[in-house]
Amino acid sequence: MVTIIKYKNHLLINSICDPDYVSSSISYGQNKKNVDVFKKNLTDVLNNTPIEVKIEKANNEWSIKRMIIRLFAYPFCAFLIVFGAYMLVESSTFNAMISGLVAMVVAGVYLYLDMKILSHKRRTNRDE
Repeated sequence: MVTIIKYKNHLLINSICDPDYVSSSISYGQNKKNVDVFKKNLTDVLNNTPIEVKIEKANNEWSIKRMIIRLFAYPFCAFLIVFGAYMLVESSTFNAMISGLVAMVVAGVYLYLDMKILSHKRRTNRDE
């Protein structure tokens, strides 16, 4: 959300990531980008320069590159889950048990998020 306030002869500009949340600690530079884009567009309007329309290319989740990545990532995640379970069951030290748990969680989170992205893309393509 970008907020613009006219104050005397100045414009006050602020950008926040998500107005529904109280605070956002990381914006990955998106807030600065929002302010810079607004300044550029305002300057273009004041100088009567034509507006450039850029259309972003949609990410194809089923591209060859992404499929090759999945071809290696999914078996590696399965290996991490099995290896993590083995470390949980057979290890005698607390650090090995924690390492096994972390390996399982990382692999599970990757698989869950990738499946969620794929199902969301399929749902939006079906609705169009």
